[in-house]
Amino acid sequence: MNFRVIDFIPPITLKLAKYLRNIMHSCVSRARFSTTTSDYDAEKYWIMHHHKHGFDSLVGVGHGGLDEDTNRAWYAAAKYIFLGTLNDLGVQAPGKVMELGYGTGFYSRIMHESGAGEYLGIDIVDQHINKLKTEMPQYRFEKHDAGLASIEFRGCQLIYMIDVSQHIVNDEKLIYCLQENVGKNLAEGGVFLVTDELANKKFSFHEKSRTVEFYRKSLGLELVCNPIQFRDKYIFAFRK
Repeated sequence: MNFRVIDFIPPITLKLAKYLRNIMHSCVSRARFSTTTSDYDAEKYWIMHHHKHGFDSLVGVGHGGLDEDTNRAWYAAAKYIFLGTLNDLGVQAPGKVMELGYGTGFYSRIMHESGAGEYLGIDIVDQHINKLKTEMPQYRFEKHDAGLASIEFRGCQLIYMIDVSQHIVNDEKLIYCLQENVGKNLAEGGVFLVTDELANKKFSFHEKSRTVEFYRKSLGLELVCNPIQFRDKYIFAFRK
């Protein structure tokens, strides 16, 4: 019979070690990303995150607990839910669209393939800008913090935030983004599509979930698509 050293360590000792490891990890993260009770340095976090996982990886922007192949399978399924939702809402090929948090460009490419017209992609980091501009030269990609900067791109038939809003952990910043950069830029009849876990809790220093009511109250718009399961989150929509 083969024994491992870990077999002789009491369970309580293992639990304590895991607890201390989590505390140390939390302390390191707080120092590294200037974490407070209500915010963190999101730009620095995503710069390091993309470097860690690679610019073409979906692990960095997807589920960190899953491997690359599984994440790609999840994204492939999400693509058809995304397209089906746009089709149901009548915005499958919008004339003017803004994406808040384009990441690696996964959904930007879907818009391009769908024949969307004028497009503006916003992200807090610019590591993918040159590649995406080369792939889709007719589209605009810009670096802004949508929770702080006012972005003017009026008359959008579609604005969407996919896997983004939960990383704006400061409520005031998210409300500002929803009112200033979504509400003011949507055309009459325009659609805002967003995802969230809908758990109404803070999961970590860089991820916080809200309710549908939080979005509805912040936007003052009509919910036109009830939450649909979308990977590990839900996708839902409002119309102006």
